[in-house]
Amino acid sequence: MKKFLFALLAAGLAATPVVAEMKAMGEEHHPEMKVERLREKRHAKFRKRMEKQIKRMKKDLDLNENQVNELERILKDGGKKIAEIRKEMRKKIRAIRIRTDKEIEEILTPQQKEKFREFKKKRRQRLKKRREKIKEHRMLREKEENDKDKNYM
Repeated sequence: MKKFLFALLAAGLAATPVVAEMKAMGEEHHPEMKVERLREKRHAKFRKRMEKQIKRMKKDLDLNENQVNELERILKDGGKKIAEIRKEMRKKIRAIRIRTDKEIEEILTPQQKEKFREFKKKRRQRLKKRREKIKEHRMLREKEENDKDKNYM
């Protein structure tokens, strides 16, 4: 029995670095992990915004606890409905873009197709830079709002 427990413990200790390495490599090899992490991050931001909104409304409107609970339920339900609509819209927009790009490529010569692909690649890079600027701006704005909320309370 002791040998079995010792072997089990040794196997667990030996597997620890492997598990850590898998987690470190995870997002590269398992994009769904990255998507899940981003989803959790968005959900946390939504909760934080909702909590701020509830605090402000509670103070400004002098809400009682029942009203606060109902407000929280209403905001959660609304947020879920909006998220579902956004998800569907993203799918539809992506399908339209793919179809449009295929139609464009059908009318191009092989040389033009190559240029078109390069054009799309550059466009994605520009969009990525724009998203990074927006993210920086958003982070600045959130910091300012947090500072403002501290002064508000």
